[in-house]
Amino acid sequence: MILDSARELGIQLSETEEFKNMLLFRAELESNETICSVLREFQEKQAELNLSELLRQTAALYRPILVRAGTDLIVEIEDGLRVYGRAEELTNVIFNLLQNAKDYTERGAVSMVAKKENGSVIITVADTGTGVDPSILPNIFQRGVKGLKSSGMGIGLAICKEIMDRHSGEIQIENREAGGALITLALPSYEGGTADEL
Repeated sequence: MILDSARELGIQLSETEEFKNMLLFRAELESNETICSVLREFQEKQAELNLSELLRQTAALYRPILVRAGTDLIVEIEDGLRVYGRAEELTNVIFNLLQNAKDYTERGAVSMVAKKENGSVIITVADTGTGVDPSILPNIFQRGVKGLKSSGMGIGLAICKEIMDRHSGEIQIENREAGGALITLALPSYEGGTADEL
């Protein structure tokens, strides 16, 4: 059931452990035709994407998982954000970042903000948790590197980095002075016309 649901929703299964919670939750939603219909719209391959809508729907799917953990999700997304890429891969990135934020935040808050800035779409995911161990920050995007509270195999952020590279984007992570981690994604804003092969 879970594997069938994952295939239908375009989720890559080569690294299943990283997205176990996401797959379980999505399996619960199989019977909801409205949600499945929205997700199917994001299955297309490389294409112009309404990133604003993709981010909102991804946040809506993950919100109940955070609520169950006693964590709030604050979402601020500008309208009309468009990029060129693969929706299923970008969805995986956001789910992974939200999962990491949940693992390191107990009864706090996670925020996701997206806006257009200087020709790029900037997405930030911040939490009020324990932050990232400074000793692993320099190698955080290497496979097998993970914090003590990670629920995965230490490959999630490496996958995110690979996906961002394929989309001519960037990903950065740092600890916030007020506590918690801040992850910043930057993607080229799509303005129409012919996009280069990603």
